[in-house]
Amino acid sequence: MVTNSSNHPNPYEIGKIIDDPDKFFGRESLFQFIEDNLRQRVKVILLHGQRRIGKSSILAQIPNKVATDQFYFVNFDLQGYIHKPFSNIIYNLAQEICDHLVDDFDLGQDYLTPPSKQDLNNDINIFFDKFLPKVFWLLKSKNLVFLLDEFDVLTNQKPRSEERNFFPYLANLIKRHHQLFMIAVVGRNLVDVPIIVRVFGSPPYHEIGFLNKLSAQRLITKPAKDVVTYEPHAVTKIYNLSAGHPYFTQVLCFTLFLRARENQWKIYSRDVELIVKQAIEKAEAGLAGLWESLPIPERVVFLAVAEAQQRAISQHQLLPEHPLSFLEGYGVIQTNPLYQATKRLKDYGFVDDTERRVKVPLVRHWLLQHHSLRQEILKLKTLDQDQTDPIYQLATRQYQQRQIHKALVLYEEVLQINPNHFRALLALAEGYLQVNDYRKAVEVYTRVYQVKPVQSKEGFLRSLLKYGDQLIDQQAFRTAKNAFQQVLKIEPDNKSAQQKLKHIEDLSNTPITPVDNTSNLTRLGIAKLAAGLAIISLVGVGLYNVLTPCPTGAQKVFGIRCIATPISRGERSLFPRIDNKEEIDLATEGFRNANYAEAAQSFDQAWQVNPNDPELLIYYNNARARKQGFLPFTIAVVVPIDQSESTAKEILRGVAQAQHEFNDLGGLNGRFLEIAIANDGNKPAKAKEIAQALVKDNSILGIIGHDSSDASKAALPVYDRAGLAMISSTSSSNYLTSLDKNNNVFFRTVPSNLSSARKLAQHVRNKPGLDKVVIFYDDDSVYSKDLKEKFETHFEQLGGKVVREIKLNDPNLNITQEVKNSFSQDQVKAAMLFPRVESVNTAINIAKANANLYQQGLRLFSASTLYENKTLTRGGKRVEGLTTVVPWFREAPKAITFSQAAKKRWRGDVSWVTATSFDATQAFIHAFFKDASREIVLDRLRNIHLFQTDTSGFPLQFTDQGERESQPVLVQVVNGKFKFVSDQDQEGVEKSP
Repeated sequence: MVTNSSNHPNPYEIGKIIDDPDKFFGRESLFQFIEDNLRQRVKVILLHGQRRIGKSSILAQIPNKVATDQFYFVNFDLQGYIHKPFSNIIYNLAQEICDHLVDDFDLGQDYLTPPSKQDLNNDINIFFDKFLPKVFWLLKSKNLVFLLDEFDVLTNQKPRSEERNFFPYLANLIKRHHQLFMIAVVGRNLVDVPIIVRVFGSPPYHEIGFLNKLSAQRLITKPAKDVVTYEPHAVTKIYNLSAGHPYFTQVLCFTLFLRARENQWKIYSRDVELIVKQAIEKAEAGLAGLWESLPIPERVVFLAVAEAQQRAISQHQLLPEHPLSFLEGYGVIQTNPLYQATKRLKDYGFVDDTERRVKVPLVRHWLLQHHSLRQEILKLKTLDQDQTDPIYQLATRQYQQRQIHKALVLYEEVLQINPNHFRALLALAEGYLQVNDYRKAVEVYTRVYQVKPVQSKEGFLRSLLKYGDQLIDQQAFRTAKNAFQQVLKIEPDNKSAQQKLKHIEDLSNTPITPVDNTSNLTRLGIAKLAAGLAIISLVGVGLYNVLTPCPTGAQKVFGIRCIATPISRGERSLFPRIDNKEEIDLATEGFRNANYAEAAQSFDQAWQVNPNDPELLIYYNNARARKQGFLPFTIAVVVPIDQSESTAKEILRGVAQAQHEFNDLGGLNGRFLEIAIANDGNKPAKAKEIAQALVKDNSILGIIGHDSSDASKAALPVYDRAGLAMISSTSSSNYLTSLDKNNNVFFRTVPSNLSSARKLAQHVRNKPGLDKVVIFYDDDSVYSKDLKEKFETHFEQLGGKVVREIKLNDPNLNITQEVKNSFSQDQVKAAMLFPRVESVNTAINIAKANANLYQQGLRLFSASTLYENKTLTRGGKRVEGLTTVVPWFREAPKAITFSQAAKKRWRGDVSWVTATSFDATQAFIHAFFKDASREIVLDRLRNIHLFQTDTSGFPLQFTDQGERESQPVLVQVVNGKFKFVSDQDQEGVEKSP
């Protein structure tokens, strides 16, 4: 019954620990995770989550939500102990235990007393030897569980000796007493607190994330159910604004409750819109704390995400620009701290998995209202301050003493250390203007003006005007025109720029006299060439001249930088570069300028420094191919750099190795192999655009790619229509087929899903007791759905049964519950994990839940997407025994020769992706002919037959459908490593690739 009492207290609480179970909602799966682990006698459990996510409230609720028949919980907050003596921590912990027991067991105050601070200071072990035995005697058969809040605040503590450190001492206590357990919460990801992992091993841990929609709706409506009526749309709007973050949900509801008093105790969706500003004011303390916890690079990226997202919303764009790309529009150079900041913001849950959206819209509103991206960018100068400050101060002194050229060298040195030191950048721009180097002044001012428009405006305008005059003298009229137009963008009424533009127009209409014709044309040609090719060498980061039109295939971003289409033969690096950049820039510049001998030498030197980098080896060979003077054979390889640099490089290593071997042998009739690299990020729309661009380039004879089945499916029709052969070394979906069955252009060197599903189905069905399975798969992935369907068909043909199909992409997926249901209710003994790349982490979490719940739980089998180091490092012992079907394995007998050669080439083991990509390149190489055309290459591929000495270890030929006539292999995780499975019951396992 709804009451209209205006005196009803506000039931929503902001920033308080929720210890009343009736006011706490959600987290059921988390409490189940804790109880399951405790009952299996897991001694240490770690929980982690961002600030204000409700960590302390969860600790307070554990005694209410987790069965207490076996466990007795004592809550202890470590906040404020970082500078306290070690004995004080133990003393206060003992005091907290006494307070709990005295209250709960109705004991006299003197019945149980903690050891004194002095006693503990003299002998810390009396806590274990004398105090804890009394506690355990009182608890009888119950176990004592420490609930430790703010556990990571002590990670910066500097104890007098390692033995007296709190963490080792606590770990020793837990290890020595079977009745002692610990649940601790940390505010950071475990990778950021390595001491905890080092001391406590790899305990199970659970992220404290946002509330799901149902729990958030309960948090919104139940506390005020007898007072306030919420319109359904209002509940949805609150959830959308808070994204299920409990703190911000409480803030919004608290503010709405105040409004409801004046609104007949009803809340409508329009009310939610009207109170956003008030809610932000009430959340200021929490928001400020969140902001202060972030280092400067994270603040810069966080604001860039917010601004880019806001721009996308205002322009009705579906996907905002990536923050690091967006920051380029402010003149910010991508550095490793900014790159890492982006990853950390995603890992901490501040931005979504695309890294392009703030997870909590209310936080985005606050960021835009209260913080300036330009001001935070300026703070980037404090990075590496201990290195840059002495150099900057010396440069400033020399500048003041009019030793400007020396100062410029030092300012550039500062920028080599920290490219985003905008004070040094402004000084550099002013210095170039002083020494009349107007081109460089314009280039540097272009960056500075994005962040310091007031301080740099006057100098920028002077530089543009002076540079324009200089270009007129050189008769580079088009570039000069760009300079004066840039002036008018900044200052529309600038009379000087208007007059100069009219002067250029007059000069352009004046005929050139025969006497001056040759010299003028020469000067004009040189000027245009210089303008077209000039690249800033400033601080080792290449920026195209803002005034120079972009070359073909490139577009200008924010008026600063020409960004090329994501295809390169050597003109640019497609990977983010920090190390060895100067040599790489020199190489790419040489390639652009058609100085192939110099480019080859520079690429070779860069590769010698980075011998694991295939892009550099490919470009080295491309430069060699151009230097030959003969038209090279050219194929393109499309890789997913934006999504996975590691996968992209695995593909490129196979391509590079085959190319290098071919060119080293002299090529074919003196013609070398050239590789064009394209980056589609595994995005279907982009893959289609890349395919259209490659088809238009008539020099390209074939395509290796694309990586994912979804990207391949989008691109294949384009190649189909053009009759351009496509060999995929990684896409295994059987949905991939040419439109014209009689003129198939699609081939692959990786076994299809049909082969993998058949191999896995036979292996599982032959294992005793594994006649029923569950399948975890991605419903919106072409690859995953296809593999699931093929496996199910073959498994059931063999007499097996798929009991349930569980969607990995279900936003409400409860991993722990699904594993429990599969094992306990469905009585299955095996689970099939068929994730796409984006769901690998979810699949690993299934393995973790399985191991945490049961000592001998579900047997796990998987697709090749789990065949990567991440599975071993993140899964640890919990993935032990996982069996995976893969196209190739380096320990298979026939693969050893190639794997050893590849290991020597790349200074480390290679994966099946490298092997199948090597085979794809070899297929094209053997399809070349002296007068090769797309039609000839396509026809020869259909009849290709390579022996194992020509490939990564196994013969290669294609069926009429373009399938490789080979079988995948099985590997298993044994002692933390993938090992080859030799199974006599599986036909050809030992003999297959």
